[in-house]
Amino acid sequence: MYYLNKDSARSLPASTARFCFVVYLIYILVWIGGPPFTDRISEVSEITSSNLINQIVIVSLFLLASISLYPLRSELISLLKKEKFLLAFLSWCLISIIWSDFRFISVKRYFQVIAGVIICCAYLLHTDSSAQVIKDLKAIIFVYIILTVLSIILIPAATDPVFKSWRGLASHKNMLGQISLMSLLIWFYAFRNEKGKDKLAALAMSLTSFVLLLGSKSSTPLATLAVLASLGLVLAVDNRTKTLGVGRFFSVLTFLTAVGIIIAIMSTDPGILTSLPVLFGKDSSFSGRVDIWAYIYNETQRHFLLGSGYGSFWIVENTRLLELYETVYTIIFQSHLGYLDLLNEVGIVGLILFFLMIFKYFSNLSKAGWNHLSLWFIVGTLVINLQESTLFRPNTLTGLLFVFFYLELQLEIQGKAGTYFNTELNQSAAMTPANY
Repeated sequence: MYYLNKDSARSLPASTARFCFVVYLIYILVWIGGPPFTDRISEVSEITSSNLINQIVIVSLFLLASISLYPLRSELISLLKKEKFLLAFLSWCLISIIWSDFRFISVKRYFQVIAGVIICCAYLLHTDSSAQVIKDLKAIIFVYIILTVLSIILIPAATDPVFKSWRGLASHKNMLGQISLMSLLIWFYAFRNEKGKDKLAALAMSLTSFVLLLGSKSSTPLATLAVLASLGLVLAVDNRTKTLGVGRFFSVLTFLTAVGIIIAIMSTDPGILTSLPVLFGKDSSFSGRVDIWAYIYNETQRHFLLGSGYGSFWIVENTRLLELYETVYTIIFQSHLGYLDLLNEVGIVGLILFFLMIFKYFSNLSKAGWNHLSLWFIVGTLVINLQESTLFRPNTLTGLLFVFFYLELQLEIQGKAGTYFNTELNQSAAMTPANY
C-alpha cells in the first residue's frame, strides 16, 4: 500500500515503475508536440494520424508498468474500486468508441490515455514516501528548466518565430507557459518546506520558472497563476480566521461576494466582461477562440447525449474538422476549451461522469485538508482547460499531472499516511537531506 511498504522502493518492480514514470514525463516534456525548435504545422497535408516513435515508446512503457503492477494487482483493484467515478468515466470513453467514425484512431488515442493512468498507478503504488515523489518531480523539472534557459540564450529557434516569445524546448509558447506554471508550483511548494541552502535553491528555481512563464507570453497560464494566487490568499486568511474561532467565515464570505459581483456586473453592464480578456493580451474574441467554440458547440448538438466517440473529432480525415479549418483559416488540434471537447466526444453522459470525479476529489480533499499540494495542480488544470484542452487527451503534461495528483490523494487517504503533502495538517513537515 502507498507509503506503507518501505522495502518496495528497493525492489525490481518498484524500480521499473519509477523508471517508466520518469521516462514518460521526460518524453512528454521534450518530444510530444514535435521535436524542439521545429516549425508549427501550417498545412493539412503535413498532419499525420500515426507516429511510430510515440507507438514504440508508449507501448513499451505501458508493458513495463503493467508488469511492475502485477505484484500489487490487489492494491490496484482496491484503488479502482475506490475511484469508481474515474473508472466509470474511462469505461464510458471506451464504450463511446463503438459509435466513433474512426474507431482505429480512437482506440489508439484511448490507449495512450490509459497508458498514462497505468504508469501513474504503478509509480504511486510502488512509492513508499511522498518525499520521493517530490524529489523525482524536482529532478526532472530542474534539468528541463536549466536546459530551457540555455536554449533560449544560445539557440535563436528557441524563440517562437510567429509570436516572438520564448518557447525553449517546447513546441509552442503555450506549452512552455504550462510547463513553467507547473514548475513554479513544484518549486514554490519546495521553497515553503525546505531549509537552508535547499530553500534558497528552491527560491531561485521558483523565480526562474516565473520568468520563463512571463517570457512565454502565454495568457492562459498567467491567468491561471492569478487564480491560484487569489485562492492561496483566501486560504491563508481563512486559516488565520479559524484560529480566531470563526471557522471558514472568510472563504464563504469571499465566495458569496465574488458571486454577487459577477451577478451585479452581468445585470447592469455586461459589456464590461468583454474588456476582461485585454488584461491578459486577448481581444474580445479570445484570439479567435469564440468562433471555434461556436462551431464545436453546434457540433455537440448532433450527438449531445452520447458524443461522437472518444478521440474521434480532431482527425484530419474528419470532413467536419476540414470545414472548421476553412472557417477559422488555421490548423488547430483542439477547441481551446477542454470541457467543450469532452462534451463533443463523450457527450453529456461523459461530462457528468467527469464532474462527479471532481466532486469526489473535493470530497477527499476535505478529509485531507485544503492546503494539500494536489489542490494547486487540480485547480490549475481545471482553470487551464477554460482556454486549452488537456484533460484526458493523450500525452499532455497538465492532463498527466491531473490524473497523477488525483490518484495520489485517494491513495494517501486509503493509506491514512503521508501528511507531507498537507501543510495544513503538518505545518512543521519539511524536506531535509535526511528525508532523501
